[in-house]
Amino acid sequence: MRHTTRTFGLVFFLGLLLAAPLRADAGADAPFVVGAKVGLGVGTGPLGAGFTPELELGYVLPFLEGRISAFLGLRYAGLPSKDALPVDPRLPGSQVHEYTLLQEEAILTLGGRTFFELTDSLSAYGLLGARLYLMRTRIRGDIDGIDPGENLETGTSGGFVLGGGVEWALGPGHLVGELAFGYAPLDGLVFQETNTGMLSLNVGYRFYFGL
Repeated sequence: MRHTTRTFGLVFFLGLLLAAPLRADAGADAPFVVGAKVGLGVGTGPLGAGFTPELELGYVLPFLEGRISAFLGLRYAGLPSKDALPVDPRLPGSQVHEYTLLQEEAILTLGGRTFFELTDSLSAYGLLGARLYLMRTRIRGDIDGIDPGENLETGTSGGFVLGGGVEWALGPGHLVGELAFGYAPLDGLVFQETNTGMLSLNVGYRFYFGL
């Protein structure tokens, strides 16, 4: 499965690279990129949905006619979940013991985008990147009406992101719409042998500029 995913990602990225013509706004005059996005992420594993704001810095590479840009992104995700434990005779009460948790993630992404022009003001792109997930799980339960307090679990995991989007020249920058799938394995005390996969739809704005 892991080998298949990597192969698909590589073929997807190289295919877009070969098909992409020159972007009109990319080049030596405006190689730097700064942007911000916000949207909704939906967990594909045990996690729910939450907002996914992201900041990014980028650079249009000076070869292949400016069709490739490298970027560094910092994203936050707070994904909730809720479950219940079966009755345990060692715990007080006879009710099912419920718990809620919030999976907080600071996600660092290093990746690349390849663009192709649709019209004079509209471009599409594909993206592929490596990710580092810095995770914190906040757990709070209810044992027969008694609140035992909050427990924390932290961890890190490596993963990837694969997706695409569109850029529309609007004003001094570009309006962005992006759909991406991010994935990392997750194996801790609370979530065991699962993943923190997330499909996210984000909108934002990017500026291209020179120094």
